[in-house]
Amino acid sequence: MCFVNSVRIPTVYCILLAVLLLPYAEKPGSPTITSSTGDIQATSLSVKWTPPADNGGSPITAYRVVILKGGNEIKNVNITDPGTTSLSVGGLERNTEYIVKVFAINAVFEGLAGEKAMKTKFEGVPATAEIYGLPSEIKEDTITLKWREPQSNGKEIIQYTVYQRIMTGGKHGEWTKLNTITDISVRELKVKLEKGKVYEFVVTATNELGESLKEDGKIKRVSASRIPAAVETSDIPCEVTDSTITLKWSEPQSYGREITQYTVYQRIVTDGKPGEWDELKTITDVSVRELKVELEKGKVYEFVITATNVHGESLIEEGKLKRVKAIGGMFYY
Repeated sequence: MCFVNSVRIPTVYCILLAVLLLPYAEKPGSPTITSSTGDIQATSLSVKWTPPADNGGSPITAYRVVILKGGNEIKNVNITDPGTTSLSVGGLERNTEYIVKVFAINAVFEGLAGEKAMKTKFEGVPATAEIYGLPSEIKEDTITLKWREPQSNGKEIIQYTVYQRIMTGGKHGEWTKLNTITDISVRELKVKLEKGKVYEFVVTATNELGESLKEDGKIKRVSASRIPAAVETSDIPCEVTDSTITLKWSEPQSYGREITQYTVYQRIVTDGKPGEWDELKTITDVSVRELKVELEKGKVYEFVITATNVHGESLIEEGKLKRVKAIGGMFYY
C-alpha cells in the first residue's frame, strides 16, 4: 500500500504510478572509440572509448564491446561497471582487419554503436601468457602460478613479468609487479597470500618490440579464504558469585566466507588440570553472540567459543580461553 494525498492506494497501482513518474528515457548516443595505433598489436588490441555525449536522459549503466572479423562476431563482452572505458582483447590473428563496436546502455535502452576498423600488425609484442591450473579459491598461505609460453609474434620472448592486484568491495586495485623473470625457461612463481583477500594475477611476455597487454581474458582471480579467526570473548570476570554467567563474544574475521554458526564449549578445571571439552550449544543465528550458562558453586570453569564457515571450525586457541571460578551460586547435593 501507499498513500497519495492521504488516500490509500493498492500496491500494484503504486508500482504503475512509480513507473509513470520515472524521467522519460531514450537510447543513449554512441561512445567514441579513441584507440590509436599504439593500442594495436599483432594478436591483441586495447579498445578505448569515451562515454556518449548524450546518455538518453538516464545514466549509463554498462557497455557492450563486439569484435567482428569479416562480418562474423568473434567476441561479445558485457562490461557492467560504467566507470570502465577500456578493454584489452587478445587471441586475434596477425595482419588482420577487425571491426570494433562499443554500445552504451542506460537504465532502459542500449544505444547505437560507436564503430572503428582496426588492423592488427604483422609483428608486435607477444601475446599475454595463459595461467593454468589455478583454483578460484585456496586455503593455503601460498599459491604457485604456472603459465604457458605465449605466441611471440615475430620476435623472441626475452622475459616474463608477473603482476598482482587486490579486489576490494568488487573494485580493482592497482597492478603491482611481483617479479620479472629473464630465464624464460622458468614459467612458474610461488606467491604468498593473505587470508581473506581476493587477488587477480596476470603474466605478460616481453620481446624487443615491447610488453604484451594485460589481456582481460587472461586475468585469473583467486580468493584466499579459510576457516574463521578465533573468537574473542568479552566482559567475563574471573570470579562470580551468581548462579549463572552470560558469555558474550564479538564477531571474528570470517576470512572470505560467511560465518554460519557459533559453538560454545565448557570444561571443568580440577586441581589445576583441565578436563575434556563439553559442547554447551551450537548457535546458527549468527546475529546472536551471547549465552547464559549455569554454574555450580566451588567449581572452576573454562569457556571458549568457535566460529564455523564453509571451510570448517575455527581453532581453539589457548589465548582465547576464559577461566571463571564460581565462588557462589547453585548448590548440588
